[in-house]
Amino acid sequence: MPQHNVPFTRWQRLSAFICALCAALGGNLATATTPPPPIAQVELVAAYQGLVPTGEMAIGVHFTLPPGWHIYWHNPGDSGLAPKITWQNLPETVSVEELPWPAPEKIVTPPLVSYGYSQAVTLPYILHLEAPQPDSTLTLNAQAAWLVCKEVCLPEQANLSLTLPIAAEVAPHPQHTQLLDRAQRQQPQPWPLDWPRTALTDGQRVHLTLPATATQAIFIPAREGMILDLPHQPLYQQQLELNLDPTSRAPTQLVGLLQTPTTTYQLSLPLQPVTSLDPLPQPGAVQQFWHALVFAFLGGLLLNLMPCVLPVLALKVLSTATTQHQQPRWRETLAFA
Repeated sequence: MPQHNVPFTRWQRLSAFICALCAALGGNLATATTPPPPIAQVELVAAYQGLVPTGEMAIGVHFTLPPGWHIYWHNPGDSGLAPKITWQNLPETVSVEELPWPAPEKIVTPPLVSYGYSQAVTLPYILHLEAPQPDSTLTLNAQAAWLVCKEVCLPEQANLSLTLPIAAEVAPHPQHTQLLDRAQRQQPQPWPLDWPRTALTDGQRVHLTLPATATQAIFIPAREGMILDLPHQPLYQQQLELNLDPTSRAPTQLVGLLQTPTTTYQLSLPLQPVTSLDPLPQPGAVQQFWHALVFAFLGGLLLNLMPCVLPVLALKVLSTATTQHQQPRWRETLAFA
């Protein structure tokens, strides 16, 4: 399966250091004697208080955030970086499988739109024990690195460890089981079989037909550069309208999440080309679109004048420059820059 859990690169660490240095210089250096405590509290959690000799168990990385702060989803949107979890020194007979992350929130900080988590979130995994362990305990070690944001963004990291006894019978953990159950309930659900199987595109916009029960819905793209991340997505007579990102290659699949007030669905639909699509007849939609572009330009200009934002933008440009298979995307990179 694809491996998303890779450590920060040397350039990412350098940019994160510069960003942290900028934040530190904004405070009172005369009174700074020790590093401030991390904003996010992070820990490894396990569904049970121990392990049976073989089998599997739900585990996770749990983040607790103070009010107003957030971290990011796989696709962070206009700003930010997704958390990276690296499992270390696992025995050969032990493996950790990443599960789908809980559905994110849409975080609008005009003119930016991001996708992430506030308050608390548990990133879920499955621990597989493929053979009896020679020891009476198993210690899990992981390195976590993330970006936490409010008015400013701060890079943080932690070395996490959890030691579990191995026994024939183990009891559920009273608190951790609840966290992992909640993470499972928040995972996206499969796309209903009786819902539309395609979406239409004219190369500029996408129209996705929704069932009559979906009176409110937003689409969250699985990757950056698929659509324009606008604060508002018009929904009119069961038609959801999305604007494609003109700086990226036109997608052939619409991949991401569809969030309704009650459920989030996993979506992967082929895009059917058509000659043209009329904009949805929603009052003020066109004006809102151009206003969003103007504010995005002004906001981007302001952000580029702030030194502490430059490292984060540098990370975004570097991540845009290569795909998962390390293929260059210079056109998109130059457009983003």
